Amino acid sequence: MRNLFPAGLVALLFALPAAGQQDPAASFLESVEVRVIDVDVVVLDADGRPVRGLTRDDFELFEDGRAVEIANFLAYDEEVTVSAAADAASPAPAAPPAPPANAAPSATWVLYLDQERLEQGPRLEVLRQLSVFVRDSMRPGDRLMVATYDGGSLRVESPLGTEVAPALAALDGLTRKRGNVSSTESRRSFVQRQILTVDLTSRTAADEAQAILGEIEQIADEETLRGRQQVGAARDLLALLAGLEGRVAILYAGAGYESRPAAALYDLWSSKFAALLGPLTTAGASSRELDPRWIEVQAEYRRLMEAANAGRFTFYALLAGRRGPDISAETPRDSSLVSATSAIGASSDLAQASSLAGLADETGGRTLVSAPDLARRLETVRRDLVTYYSLGYQPEGEEPGRRRRLEVRLRPPGLRAQVRRSATDSSGEERAAAATVASLLSDSEPQNALGVTVEVGTPAPAANKRSEALVPVVVRVPLAQVSLLPEAARHRARLVFHFAIQDPDGGYRRLEAKPLEFEVPNDKVGVAVGQHVSFRIELALAPGRYRLGVGVLDELAGTVAIQTAPVEVAKR
Repeated sequence: MRNLFPAGLVALLFALPAAGQQDPAASFLESVEVRVIDVDVVVLDADGRPVRGLTRDDFELFEDGRAVEIANFLAYDEEVTVSAAADAASPAPAAPPAPPANAAPSATWVLYLDQERLEQGPRLEVLRQLSVFVRDSMRPGDRLMVATYDGGSLRVESPLGTEVAPALAALDGLTRKRGNVSSTESRRSFVQRQILTVDLTSRTAADEAQAILGEIEQIADEETLRGRQQVGAARDLLALLAGLEGRVAILYAGAGYESRPAAALYDLWSSKFAALLGPLTTAGASSRELDPRWIEVQAEYRRLMEAANAGRFTFYALLAGRRGPDISAETPRDSSLVSATSAIGASSDLAQASSLAGLADETGGRTLVSAPDLARRLETVRRDLVTYYSLGYQPEGEEPGRRRRLEVRLRPPGLRAQVRRSATDSSGEERAAAATVASLLSDSEPQNALGVTVEVGTPAPAANKRSEALVPVVVRVPLAQVSLLPEAARHRARLVFHFAIQDPDGGYRRLEAKPLEFEVPNDKVGVAVGQHVSFRIELALAPGRYRLGVGVLDELAGTVAIQTAPVEVAKR
């Protein structure tokens, strides 16, 4: 990414004293950030039905095997949620008694179609079923977004919003396009046929075997690259969503990830030529666990898991790979999803399906198979977001990047908990960066605790690039809202400015964060608190309409403030 911040354009400016100067002591108020990790729990009975009416005493919560106190407890119930929605639409004359449970807050739904390795038939089926689900099951106030990965990049097909029409239009538009079945799939089938047709009694059999092994190596290299890009797109999606408040349900429709590139081909090659090559046969999958390509892809997958655990994401895996006829969406994830006519295809598809199922299991979601009854089965997913329990606890310390293993035990017998397996700590800067990007996904008013303002100036021609303009941006923060730490003869503060841009084509870019440390002499504090600190940058942008997100982190207080502004660069 090119540098959008030319050197020498960052400045600290104090404005003229403002009218109605505030009490200087306001800057020194001690603030303590109390961190709470929310653990959402769906409780099911032996028949898979949601269990209502539980209390705090019915739950035990563990972090890394150690029992922790449940500081916050809330029960959400579908019946109360439906009743609350009906009352909002047509209020009753008299309010009923307060129910023991709460109406579930609005949820965020992300429909993510991963088109890598998706054949057209299963792809169209899952799109049709998702359209039915969106049309019939969205609650008023729920937010909805559609995104895709097409083998090249992540795309937002319909922006986050509370209206279903844009999402339905996006899903309909996708049915008119073809998926992205790579040529590697046909090459894999071709190599399989080559292996099976080699005559082991031929003088050239050994040479043919080595030539085929070379082709398998090429396929493994290509699949490794595809796998990294595929997982990377999912991580980009999570980075885009990480700053959203509340629960985020990701309906992930796809065929899954190839965690062991070309493993089935290696095994087939090894079994075919073992007698011919003897001890030289070392290409089998069982002997390749330390293959750098496999380690690389699996490391990317683990990073995706960590990113999922850093937020309140719940993945629902909608398996849309190859499968045999008459498979219901109720099929468990360890069932055969493909025809047995191809050992290579079956082995690969099951491994990919397992990777998606693992993502759902890790985050407390479910695994469903794309089938004609998928829309009906998705009702269980909708129910998960309106009938559940929220357990909050205060973790010890903040260790960015640390994975906290979570476990929920239920005291009543015969019940099971559907819950994410871990939570990963994020630093204050990571949370600020995520909130900045998330502000561009919605038109709702951002949280602006510091009273930040953003002023976009008139674009000026760039000196060296005819196609770009320099757009001045000034971000102002009232000093009365900034935490100042007294140190001898001065007071110190540290702000970190985060920037993100939504491009004219709908893409999102997170720009380099800019820290700003400054000091105020003790004898100037009384005047300073009535002023503001200004941070100036210039953005190098091509013609078009943009949206700028600005996040300001007050490191001493842990406060994050967000503001957005439109930016337009006209053609010259």
